[in-house]
Amino acid sequence: MLRRTFCHLPGVGPHTETRLWEAGISTWDDLPKAPVGVMPPAKLERLRAGIAASEAQLARGEVHPFVQGLASQHHWRVFPTLRSAVAYLDIETTGLGSPGDIITTIAVYDGQQVLHFVNDQNLNEFPKVIEKYEMLVTYNGKCFDVPFIERFFDIRLEQVHLDLRYILRQLGLGGGLKGCEKALGMDRHDVAGLDGFHAVLLWHEWAKHGWQRSLDTLLAYNVADTINLEALMVYAYNHLLCETPFAAVETVPNGVAPDNPFQADPATVARLLSSAW
Repeated sequence: MLRRTFCHLPGVGPHTETRLWEAGISTWDDLPKAPVGVMPPAKLERLRAGIAASEAQLARGEVHPFVQGLASQHHWRVFPTLRSAVAYLDIETTGLGSPGDIITTIAVYDGQQVLHFVNDQNLNEFPKVIEKYEMLVTYNGKCFDVPFIERFFDIRLEQVHLDLRYILRQLGLGGGLKGCEKALGMDRHDVAGLDGFHAVLLWHEWAKHGWQRSLDTLLAYNVADTINLEALMVYAYNHLLCETPFAAVETVPNGVAPDNPFQADPATVARLLSSAW
């Protein structure tokens, strides 16, 4: 979709982009044959120069200029370009970021494999691992996950970041990650009903008692959040694509969801869900 995008350039808004598409300029390659009158000659010349620069940037694998130039409601367009270098990311913590709160677990899914990181085990490996990815996909990660990670590890995550909280809102989907999943009929299997509060309790049980079943249930919950992000991202991309003329040719396929490498302990889940906190 990036090669059909023009509104990342200065002076080209969604209305002008739509007029270009309607005039038959559906990709950058169509610019040389732009019909007379589609826009003033001087503006058309600036557009051609801008697209030439965009071609060079894309050839070098530079996607940040597009994200910086696009309005936030169009950031979803970069997804297919970086899908092979994506990290779907979710963290669990002991709180919302008050002093003393820590990251307990992190799950990363890159479309091929699931990676997990646990505090006091291998969490220190996370910063090096995440460096190799060029795009992050999260739910509410701009407000929570990424700032928390940056403070906790004292690092900067410079990747292109697509936050599904805002992308799905454009499609009328809200109610948090679980609300979006429920609206789309997505199954959370053995961690259905658990939430972030339960994740904190599970960590405290593991830290205090060393109960492996509590850690396994926490990781099953964390990984389920992460795996489902891919299906949500594909859904969002394809449905927003329907607002353009290119749904028939730019639709991206669904991924094959992996098995969750962790299994929640049924008795632990039942106990948490039946308790009045």
